[in-house]
Amino acid sequence: MYLSSTCSIIVCFLKSYAKIALSSAMKAIFQIAQCRISYAKLRFYFETNKDLSKKVASKI
Repeated sequence: MYLSSTCSIIVCFLKSYAKIALSSAMKAIFQIAQCRISYAKLRFYFETNKDLSKKVASKI
């Protein structure tokens, strides 16, 4: 009986740890996707506004 309850506690702990790890991984993936989307928007904006991108490039 004692061994069974110990195993169930360990399994419960592992499940909760896996959920935390999965949610952290999902957050990281989401943040990377957001960065890529922002970069793509910025790149599209500068490609559609060539004169603006030349002004920015000359100031850098």
